[in-house]
Amino acid sequence: GNVTIADLEGNKQKALKGDIVTEGETIITGENSFVIIKIEKHSIHRIEENSNLLVSTLPYKYEDSNVLEQGASFYLEVGTIFSEVFNKSGNDSLKVSTKNTHMGVRGTKLMVSRDLKSNYTWLSVEDGEVEIKNSISNHHDVILKKQSIVVERNREISKARLFDWHNKVSWDIKNSKENLKTFKA
Repeated sequence: GNVTIADLEGNKQKALKGDIVTEGETIITGENSFVIIKIEKHSIHRIEENSNLLVSTLPYKYEDSNVLEQGASFYLEVGTIFSEVFNKSGNDSLKVSTKNTHMGVRGTKLMVSRDLKSNYTWLSVEDGEVEIKNSISNHHDVILKKQSIVVERNREISKARLFDWHNKVSWDIKNSKENLKTFKA
């Protein structure tokens, strides 16, 4: 597919299998394209077509330590990301942010999607739990296994529940086949 990586200066290069993505780089997927990124012993992520995802921070542990000192953090400008976090800790292993909404993940499988036209963000949790905060409405909630929410116009958060589309998407994040059932807004 058509996947590029942009650095902080905006320089873009075509992504190739095995490329290493560093903090501050943005992953951009084109039409009918997706990419799977793996963070060793931490997580795996499938970034769907027409997405723009900034890798803000990557996780690290101090040498000879089993304690996660810093989790990964992503900023999803537009598009969809499915993530499975293996490193379960009391701290946020992964933070996913959109314009005004921030999600703290503590070892789970989730999907976040953001649409610029409708100004909606969707969060769905397949397994585990995700803490969600909205900086405009000050809404705070914890979304549990098999629950989803919709953030309307960057501020109004729906009640957590199981939406029909939750079971219609492919939660097999490691699957690299082109016929995946992806989330469509």
